[in-house]
Amino acid sequence: MEENIAQKLRHVQTAVETLKICQNDPPNELTNNYGFIKFDENIVDATTRLSQYIRLSLNTNAATVVKFMQQGWCLPKPDLIISVTGGAKNFDMSTRLRKIFQSGLVSAAITTNAWLITAGTNTGVVKEVGEALNKYRYKNRKNGVDVPCIGIGSWGYTTGNEQLDCQSTTFSTDASTIKEIVPSMRHRFNKITHTNLMGNDHQYAVRHYTVKEKIRKRCDLEPNHTHFLLFDDGQPNADTVLSLRAEIEKYCRNTCIDTDTDGTVESLIPIVMVLVEGGPSSIRTICEALDSNTPVVVIKESGRAADLIAELHACYTESENDDDNVHPTRLQTSLAKSGSKETKINAILTKAQAAITELHEVIDNLCRVLNERKQLVTIFKFDSKRYHGNLEDAILESLFNAAKFSGDHIERNRRTVELKLAIAWHKFNYAQKYLLTDTTISNWKEDDLQRALFNALHRGHVDFVELLIEFGASLEKLTNGDLKQLYATTLNSSVAPLFGALIYRRAANLELDVDIKQQYKENANQFDTHAMSIIDRCLDNDENFAINLLKHPAVAFNDIYPLQLARKVNCKSFLASKCVQKYLDHQWFGCINYKRTAINFRVFLCSLFFPLFPIFCIFLPYTQKRKKMRRSTQNQSKISQWTEMNHFIGSVQQEEKEYVSWYDKIKYFYEAPIVRFYYYTIFYILFLGLFSFVLLVNYFPLNIYNERQSGIQMLPIPITEIILHICFWSFIIEEIRQFLFVDSKLEYISGIWHMIDTIGAILYLISFITRFIVLEPLFVVSKIFLSLDLILWYVRTLELFATFEKLGPKLIMIFNTMKDLLFFVCFILIFFLGYSISSWSLITTDNQVSWNYNSDGSVTSDGSGLWTWQLLRDVTNFGVWKIFGQVDPIDGTNAYSVVTFILTILFVAISNVLLLNVLVALFNVTIENVQIQSHQIWRYQRFLLVNEYNNKPPLPPPFTTIYYLYTIVCYIIEKIQCYHQKCRHGACENSKDSIDSSEKKVREDFKISNAMQRESAIAADYWSYMLKHGNKDPVEAAIQNIEQKLHDLQEQIHDMMNTGPIRSIQ
Repeated sequence: MEENIAQKLRHVQTAVETLKICQNDPPNELTNNYGFIKFDENIVDATTRLSQYIRLSLNTNAATVVKFMQQGWCLPKPDLIISVTGGAKNFDMSTRLRKIFQSGLVSAAITTNAWLITAGTNTGVVKEVGEALNKYRYKNRKNGVDVPCIGIGSWGYTTGNEQLDCQSTTFSTDASTIKEIVPSMRHRFNKITHTNLMGNDHQYAVRHYTVKEKIRKRCDLEPNHTHFLLFDDGQPNADTVLSLRAEIEKYCRNTCIDTDTDGTVESLIPIVMVLVEGGPSSIRTICEALDSNTPVVVIKESGRAADLIAELHACYTESENDDDNVHPTRLQTSLAKSGSKETKINAILTKAQAAITELHEVIDNLCRVLNERKQLVTIFKFDSKRYHGNLEDAILESLFNAAKFSGDHIERNRRTVELKLAIAWHKFNYAQKYLLTDTTISNWKEDDLQRALFNALHRGHVDFVELLIEFGASLEKLTNGDLKQLYATTLNSSVAPLFGALIYRRAANLELDVDIKQQYKENANQFDTHAMSIIDRCLDNDENFAINLLKHPAVAFNDIYPLQLARKVNCKSFLASKCVQKYLDHQWFGCINYKRTAINFRVFLCSLFFPLFPIFCIFLPYTQKRKKMRRSTQNQSKISQWTEMNHFIGSVQQEEKEYVSWYDKIKYFYEAPIVRFYYYTIFYILFLGLFSFVLLVNYFPLNIYNERQSGIQMLPIPITEIILHICFWSFIIEEIRQFLFVDSKLEYISGIWHMIDTIGAILYLISFITRFIVLEPLFVVSKIFLSLDLILWYVRTLELFATFEKLGPKLIMIFNTMKDLLFFVCFILIFFLGYSISSWSLITTDNQVSWNYNSDGSVTSDGSGLWTWQLLRDVTNFGVWKIFGQVDPIDGTNAYSVVTFILTILFVAISNVLLLNVLVALFNVTIENVQIQSHQIWRYQRFLLVNEYNNKPPLPPPFTTIYYLYTIVCYIIEKIQCYHQKCRHGACENSKDSIDSSEKKVREDFKISNAMQRESAIAADYWSYMLKHGNKDPVEAAIQNIEQKLHDLQEQIHDMMNTGPIRSIQ
């Protein structure tokens, strides 16, 4: 964070020198009062939000001030400017109206990427604006960033301005703080202190600004503003800044300059002023705004000036076609008949004069501008059916009105502004009805439509994208700069490509054309690769940060978890990425320190001996779960000026060896998925041994004659078989539990291992039912099905190979070659049936037909009784062994034998020489393909395995029943306790819990928002690299990347050499 502060200050210093921004006293001297403000005394950390300020002369030109905001503060170009004015002191609004105003204002600012401009004081309506930013800045979490809120105020009117004066502020380091640092750390502390020095020897540090006592006729700064322009004229008067503020707002509108095929086109940024309550100063501000064609939204029922303008506006708009030009002056009550417009206006003014002092000074000007520019005024009433309580809708209507009645001679600019506002507010119906129609499309230029298309893509409005494409905009004409900006501004950037892969995979499933389907699949794979590259870049940047991205939901994509989405889309590249594998290491071992030597073997030994009572587990290395460390207020005040020192002390405390209790060790041991895996493996091997033993020597018909079984009289079945059935039913219950709690039932059933489990369970149930019926045929069925079931349970052990990097890919080779084998069986079955049936029919003809020559020359034969089921076995047995080269000699010299001999030679040649060699070639191709992707395949299998065992019960079958009972009991107890607690504390406590949870949610959203911004920055670098090197050879691009890194390293070394010796703290 300290580097970011230094960089921002360098921008400010450069801008001050370039633009010649001077201070008031002494005059003509460049100002040196600028920096950061911190409105509390807590330690500055990565989550602290700081405000920037600058003190400058009131004589500074407005255009220069706007250039400074762009160059010095690097404020992003806004799409809208919202200027808020109103009551500075006597501001009073109900809670409901305050909430509507605050949420509507921030929602409008966030939606339109706006600047907020206020007086910057911590009172009245400006204070409400600041509190609105603090409460609702994360209402739209997708754009949950700080809205630029600029306070334009008076330096002399600011309470405690001496705290911001660098000439009267010194920075010193508390000696007691330095003494607390051990000598071995002192060199590093000196180095940290030196980094806090600018190149011009100015010390920079965050300036703490706190006002404990109010001063009459002065006001302190509002803490939620992001920037402050404090103008100094030597006088403590806030109104002296009003005219300059109007000029600044005017010049802010000119910061938008676009370039197209027709040259440079100046497009004014829309601006709107919002009036809440207010007095004479607010009325003067409104008059200046309306004179400059700035639309105004007046919050009716907020009091004083706002209510006065709302009532006057109603009078002037009662009959717009009336040519009567009303211009009353100070309380001209002698005018008018009863009921005339003049009488109403004067009655309104008389009523308002009691609440607004010095109203007579601004009445004439106010009535003039309201009569001349009433179209620019929009009255917002909180309970109005027109806006349904949405302040942002009123702001949008005022901007539309300003665009219509602006009198802009360039019609193109007006249309462009209206379309931009419609896209920002997502007013699709308005755009479709008034802007993009069959009659107006001929007036639109291609460049304007392309800019609108980019804006719609940037905001994610699919309906606008489709409409613009329909009217001539093209995605193919987006430039590399457009694509780079779109990718750079996407939040949750590692999840966005996963959604791209999801879209293409679903499109491929729906597409019938083979070529298009293949193209969709390739596009999905490319998005998968992009997601992998982005998350791995995050890992290279910061391991903890990247892993936290996988743990937290993607708030920009409906709170979906990245790993959950990747598994759903089958993004194997992403799941096989380095970051995901590092995450799996943490998940697989839990709190066991997996970085120690031979940790897998040590965990296995602990699991093997005393499986249910892991005494040895206490000797394993563990890492303590992270706990938040609190520091005393005294220590905070000592090092509040030194952020780096805070980080350093935190890292030292983190490296301290922490004691893990015996109870925690056992708890961590059982929570680790690797321990569950070993337990399940050990008990599965015991289960297979028991299963094999029962089938071989201990499976008998049901004991209905009360004989002895397992040494026990009248036992229906042996004890070993009873244990086997208990294990089986435990497996079935576990399988049912997984099926019920899985997200996708179809995906679960289609998995190869779950399919084997399901078939195995069905075979067992058939065997189990027939086993208890004492009939010989049914007992035969029972044992046969149970024997087939045993084969499946042995095959099930192949899943254990997924744990090992060398064996896992071999398992994939087996499955893929089995697919090749199926094709081979289809081919060879054709030749096999043709050869076996024809050859067997020839060699058995002599046994079927006997030639007996009678005296009259007739032939007799008997063909009855030749068909039996044995015939099919004989035909199959005759031909199948010849496929493997086991050819028996064919006796006989008759024609049948000769033909059979020739057919055998041909069949053996085709099956052994041709088809088997083709099969071997297919195997080689499949194995090579798997070998190339073996590392990725194993990593993907490992993800599936870790994810499965992470969700399994800690105890293996048949002990899972105990765990289920324990879980049910705990659930019932928890529900009972919650019910009693709810009854005991009542609604008040529930309200408090709701508030606490809401605050916790806001804090979590704040952290997530920072992570999203950091992730987007890393993704922006990646997309920039891809757009630059996408069409280049990968080796060439990699070499250029290495050269660039070496060049950057050389520059860093050069800068370090020029820094000079490090100064120590004396």
